Formats: sequence, structure tokens, C-alpha cells
Amino acid sequence: MRNIVAEKLNKYKTICVPFELLVEADELFYTLASSSQNLVNSFFSLIILHYGPPMLFYISLNFRMIHGLRIKDGKATYVSRFVKTSRLKQEEYFGGAKFMKIGDLKGLFGLLMVNMQMLRAKLKVLDLSFGNGTDAIKVFEDGDLQTLGLLDYDKRLGHSFTAHPKVDPFTGEMFTFGYSHTPPYITYRVISKDGFMHDPVPITIAEPIMMHDFAITENYVIFMDLPLYFRPKEMVKNKTLIFTFDSTKKARFGVLPRYAKDEKHIRWFELPNCFIFHNANAWEEEDEVVLITCRLKNPDLDMVSGTVKEKLENFSNELYEMRFNMKSGEASQKKLSASAVDFPRVNESYTGRKSFVHVIDAKTMSADPVAVVELPHRVPYGFHAFFVTEDQLQEQA
Repeated sequence: MRNIVAEKLNKYKTICVPFELLVEADELFYTLASSSQNLVNSFFSLIILHYGPPMLFYISLNFRMIHGLRIKDGKATYVSRFVKTSRLKQEEYFGGAKFMKIGDLKGLFGLLMVNMQMLRAKLKVLDLSFGNGTDAIKVFEDGDLQTLGLLDYDKRLGHSFTAHPKVDPFTGEMFTFGYSHTPPYITYRVISKDGFMHDPVPITIAEPIMMHDFAITENYVIFMDLPLYFRPKEMVKNKTLIFTFDSTKKARFGVLPRYAKDEKHIRWFELPNCFIFHNANAWEEEDEVVLITCRLKNPDLDMVSGTVKEKLENFSNELYEMRFNMKSGEASQKKLSASAVDFPRVNESYTGRKSFVHVIDAKTMSADPVAVVELPHRVPYGFHAFFVTEDQLQEQA
């Protein structure tokens, strides 16, 4: 597909990272030479690029591109495909941007909040983008990709869908939520292994908020009522962003039995104010629910007003352990690392369960790679990635 508006908006190549690393990215399908000597296990990996092509037109308007690498029998194919949303199809037809959005975040975070995540559920690969619907993606045997269309769970999905749903590796169920600027501000859903979406469970909070992620354990789900509020009046009055962080409010964490039919059994815990974009994992230890998360003390999403350098220095996520005692009602937290960290990942086989790692002496490992594949061009920056095994590829619905 021709990079339509990139040709017209070339002057907008001013982004906060080296532009040469944000290369043009058209739709491609290549068979590549591989120097692999010992490819025993076939595998397929999807490299998910949050904002794919570098041009401002694509970044700010939520156009998503998936880059994939398929290796099998000593052969490799590389593919890059746009997610064929209804919006993209219409703007391809008209030859450019026709539906400009209102209320986008500005500055650095305006570029980064076009969020996209990949998840495998009901034997489908899902493109998840909060505020833009959930598209089902077909992965073909040769590694090519096709957008199947919006997934609405037989018309049962009528609200937004988080970019970070959780799949229990033991039951195969998916747990998700959506947030809204109108009541109910949070809606919780459970999707069975066979793809049936159960009735919504509204979660009551005082104001509309941004809640980007949540967590599950074996028996509970954890919601985060954090003081980053949706306040359009302040945006108009003070010329600020539509989301405002209120440092006078506490951070609230709601722990709900994950098969609850309503919210009456939710337990709320308070900790010092903060904001959280991404959680690492959660599990249960005796009377406590444990959450490992990336905690941001003073979020400022407006990277245009004021000194960008100073704001970036203060915009630092730190890895924290938070504990919620279901018996005493007390909550505690401790810092695990002083280093800035975000986008944490764990082995998805341990989602909602406690796990540990073995530390191995890297000096004893072989330096020889399993395979070396030269791609036709640099893959643009992106935030999320997802792996599909050979068995999962064959099981697709």
C-alpha cells in the first residue's frame, strides 16, 4: 500500500527520537535468506509496533501496523501489514486524512498514547487498542497477516476494551475491562475459553479516570482507581490536558473476586497517590494479594508546556511491590528497584501466579545464534510484542 499522506506531510518529521530510526514502513511480504544452521523448533513471532510508520499522520491518528517474522524449515518470511480498520479503509479511499480527532493528547505522550497490544484468545490473534475497538487478525501458514474485522462477541461488547486483558494460562479464560467518561466509569468482563463474553459488572468510582491496565490472580482481579482524572472543564478553563493528575487524592486499589456477578464484594485499599501504566504480575500469598507494578509518582502527560528535559527527568517509573491484606484490610508497598522501568513482561504461563527465576552464568552460554535473518529494512520503534508458537498457529479458529 502506498504511504498516502506521508508524501504530503513529510515536513512533520520532528519527533523526540532520531527520525532515521523511525523509518518509512509500507506493507511488505518478503522471503528472506537465513544463516540458520540448527533450526530444530519452528516458531512464529509477531513484533508489535505501537505507532508503526513514523509520519505524524499515522502516529497521531491511531493507524497500526504489525510486523511479523516467520521461521520454519530453515526459511524465513517477513511481513508488515496495516490493521485494516474501518477508518483506514475510508481514508485510503479518499486518499488522505479526513477524520481528524478531537482531544488527542499533545506533545510526547500524544505520540505514545496510540496504544496497541497483541493477545491470543479464542485461537485468534487480537489487535487491542483502547478506544479503537478490537480487531481479529488471521495468521496464515506462510506468515502473512489478514485483518478479519472488529470483534464484538456476538454484539455483547458495547464498551471500550483495555489494551491489556489477561488470559489465565490454566483455565484459558480472558479477563478484561473498559473505562469511560460516563457512568459506569469502569466495566469488568469475563470471557470464557470458548469465547463467550459474560454479563458486564459495573465498578463504581467517584470520577472518570484513565485506567490503562489491571491484574488478575488465581481468585481475584485488581482494579486501580488512580487520581488521573478525566476533567474536560479544566482542559477548557486552564488550557491543560483532558486528563489531570490530582496529587491531593490517594491511590485506590479494588480487589474483587474474579467471578463476581456484581461489585458488592470488592475490597478497596489506599496507598500514597501515584499513577500506573503497566503491571508486571500479581498473585496470592496466604491472606495477601501481591501486585508487582511500575509506579509513577508525579505523572505529567503534557510534554509541551514547560521544560521537556526537566519533565522527562521527573517522569520516572519505579518497580514496586504492593500488598493488600484481605483479612486486616491494610495495604503496604515497597520499592524493588531504583532504576526506571516500564512495559514489564513475565512468562505468560505464570500470569496470576507466583513464579521464580534461576540466575545462570551467562559466560557458559554459547555465543552462536540459532538463526540470523537480515530484514529488508529497519523495523520502526514500537512498544508491544507477541509470540505465536507453531501449535497456536495451527489451532487458529
